[in-house]
Amino acid sequence: MTTAPLTIAFVYDDESSWLAAGFSERKTGDKADDHGISGIVAALEMLVHKVVKPRTKSELPTLDRVQHAIESSRHAAALQEYPLFAKPIGEDTSKGILTSSKIKRPKDLAPTIDELEALYRGQDVLLETFLSGREITVGIVGTGENSRVIGANEYVYKKPELSNDGSGPEFIDFASDIVKNYPMDENVHMDVVTADLSDPQVHSACQLALAAWKMLHCRHAGRIDTRFDGMGEKGVPKVMEVNPIPGIIPDWSDLPLIAVNNGVPYQELLKEIIDSALERTKKGSVCQAAKASNENAVGSPMARQER
Repeated sequence: MTTAPLTIAFVYDDESSWLAAGFSERKTGDKADDHGISGIVAALEMLVHKVVKPRTKSELPTLDRVQHAIESSRHAAALQEYPLFAKPIGEDTSKGILTSSKIKRPKDLAPTIDELEALYRGQDVLLETFLSGREITVGIVGTGENSRVIGANEYVYKKPELSNDGSGPEFIDFASDIVKNYPMDENVHMDVVTADLSDPQVHSACQLALAAWKMLHCRHAGRIDTRFDGMGEKGVPKVMEVNPIPGIIPDWSDLPLIAVNNGVPYQELLKEIIDSALERTKKGSVCQAAKASNENAVGSPMARQER
């Protein structure tokens, strides 16, 4: 059967693009090389068809890609209002949170996305509305219905003092990499204070965090970072990040500091984490497990050898 000439969109994953991006030949072995691609195109053209290669999303101008993503989102309406906030999807401890992450004007949108994509190759960029209210990180211990809030810290962002000529550090009202890099006793941008659990807004943030912890089936101990969508009584808390594997360095990490500042000594925090794990696995209490471990260590030659 003779077919009328067609315009054929030829989509392929070419080896040369992956090599140019820094991947090794070993990792690109399953990609089409230039010789194979040319052979397919030549054969189609001999059949009098026109072959075109459509642009992929990565080849579109940044602003076009971002607008397409916004329009496709179920949060499209909210993402039309500035400021917006952009960050890499797979980092932590404020890595990738740049001063430019808070996007105040439409003209800053594409440059910020370009900067993040260049710094964090291979990662998607998360674009969200900027939450302008209070920021509270909530410490939680336990699993399921046994989970409970042990306390919370609040990040208070402060406007730095300016010199007589009006110069000085920029006011940054979020935990950017610059803010986090300051030693806390010298930080001109942020204070970390123990949150008052009787404060209605702190209480609502804690309730939200605990509900999210249970809904996501988090276990044993962790932190949930929340921020309000506005200042004042009308602000509503939103979950920013769930950290089910928190730092537990004594006198340094947020969770131990939250615990100690709310009357839970560091050793007690660790005991609660262990108890929660043993309860979940139905191996008894910490004391029973420790007793059994000691008995094995005394009575078993293998146990003594391992020690």
